[in-house]
Amino acid sequence: MNKAAGQAMSDGSSYENYHEAARVYDGIRHAGGYEVILGAWAAGGTGVPLHKQRVLDIGCGTGNYAAAVAPHVGSLTCMDGNASMLAKCEQKLTGVCGTPVTFQQNLLPSLAVFEDNSFDAAMCNLVVHHIEDDATRPSWANLTTLVREAKRVLKPGGVVCFNHITPEQVDAYWFLRYVPECKERWRSTLVPGADFLRILGAAGFERAARTTPLDYVLFQPLECYLDPSGPLDPDWRRSTSMWSVGEGDELAVALHRIAADGENGIVHNEMEASEAVRRQIGHTCFFYGVAGH
Repeated sequence: MNKAAGQAMSDGSSYENYHEAARVYDGIRHAGGYEVILGAWAAGGTGVPLHKQRVLDIGCGTGNYAAAVAPHVGSLTCMDGNASMLAKCEQKLTGVCGTPVTFQQNLLPSLAVFEDNSFDAAMCNLVVHHIEDDATRPSWANLTTLVREAKRVLKPGGVVCFNHITPEQVDAYWFLRYVPECKERWRSTLVPGADFLRILGAAGFERAARTTPLDYVLFQPLECYLDPSGPLDPDWRRSTSMWSVGEGDELAVALHRIAADGENGIVHNEMEASEAVRRQIGHTCFFYGVAGH
């Protein structure tokens, strides 16, 4: 599943080519659930009001979440390991609002480029599944390091919020029903919710909790996500890393089935089955905690 040695370090992902994805990523992706993040930060214990907080975006990508939260905070540092993604983020945020924004290239799980107690709040959106590989995944060693690093760079009372898809939520994505082997392979890259909460607590985060917004859909607009022909478009597929763990002829077989089921209408049954799951367990979760003293 992993890339050739060294490629993950240059891309910022153990299996996705984000230099290519950066070109099309914003087509159907959005900052869904960012209000959950702002609410968690506002309830933090640094004593700094939200509109004055210094915030770190860990793995900012093209800056969708950064752009959403920037008008509500005091300053923002956008960090990503992929130069193409970071350039898109800088282009998107420059001059958008009066909030000071800085940009930093850095490879996770280390946050060594930042000093201790530097930030009032931090967020990390849909990144965690990229930083583990076959060697570290059984123990989630890189997530453990990243969470410890987040605790270090936050002031006591600061809040970190991770937006993360859990293994069971894989069943809520309709197109993955057409690539069952790929779906199970991708499921194995995702940290279970109980492990995530345990890692937060072990790193010194207090009141670790999980929120699952059931109205959140990873892709927007909704009609684009529910477009039966969407996966047939290579740019549509590049907007999510889920396809990148496919092997052999899995993709070709899946696309043939999607096209056929689009013609005979069966694809809508597959969509509704997955949407029923999403309405029960959501597309993603938000895990957060307060940095202890």
